[in-house]
Amino acid sequence: MQADPSRAVPTDEVLQTVRAHHAKRLKPSVVHKVVFAPEAQADLIELYDYIAEHGSSTRALAYVERIEAKCRGLSAFTECGTCRDDIRPGLRVIGVARRVTIGFHVAAEL
Repeated sequence: MQADPSRAVPTDEVLQTVRAHHAKRLKPSVVHKVVFAPEAQADLIELYDYIAEHGSSTRALAYVERIEAKCRGLSAFTECGTCRDDIRPGLRVIGVARRVTIGFHVAAEL
């Protein structure tokens, strides 16, 4: 079936219509506050120091920032990762950058 050129719609109008359709389909989301445990903060500092010592401080900072960004992204995507209730009720884990595993849980907002 060939399209009728006289009925063509500009690309930007099509994208705008699709975006509006997409927005209607989205469920209202809850954004949670991401909090790093003191142990997680210490782990990030230790990881930074190790990479900076064996590589470069620029690479170390970029790597730690990538991990932190992934953690902060969990604020809207709390169902990410694998549920590991067998280890701790409510624990979820995700992998980052092939060598890092992040464990997290979602607490009720206070």
